[in-house]
Amino acid sequence: MPSFTLELLQDHLSVYRFPSPTADSAVARKPDPILDFAAGLFRASCERQVFCSLTRTHDEISIVCPSKLLDDHLALMRHRPAAPPTAVPVTTAAAASNDQAQPELPDPRAESDWRAFKIQGPLDFALVGVLSQISAVLAQAGVSIFAVSTFDTDYILVKQDRLDDARAALEAMGCSIQP
Repeated sequence: MPSFTLELLQDHLSVYRFPSPTADSAVARKPDPILDFAAGLFRASCERQVFCSLTRTHDEISIVCPSKLLDDHLALMRHRPAAPPTAVPVTTAAAASNDQAQPELPDPRAESDWRAFKIQGPLDFALVGVLSQISAVLAQAGVSIFAVSTFDTDYILVKQDRLDDARAALEAMGCSIQP
């Protein structure tokens, strides 16, 4: 079984779920608090140079980021003044909707206390079974995972209370773990 070099990220992460914005808000260019929030959070993660993953499907927007980053950004978004009307030409019906109060940002569902192992990459797309090998070892140790993949590598998230078990299982597999 091949061994991997992993980096344990220092931040404590949370996984958040927001409902996916409706198609009519994007098409009519209506302000959407979830899209505004996600864009602002992504900018904040770039400024702070911290891990952040945003994924949108038809059903949800999932955000993985440091817990404090999202908490700070939620507080900022909920206490800011309403956005000015859009500068993009809109139809009369859409213009009327801009005069209405901006919708509230819904509370996200959240899972907190995650830590992330980054597999040192870049990983070649031809590699087969990287996640399955690591997840099988962690499953045998009874450690649940949440995986995030990027173009260059994969991140394996484990709950903080299982971090020592995950580390021991990965090291027994032959992985080298850097702080």
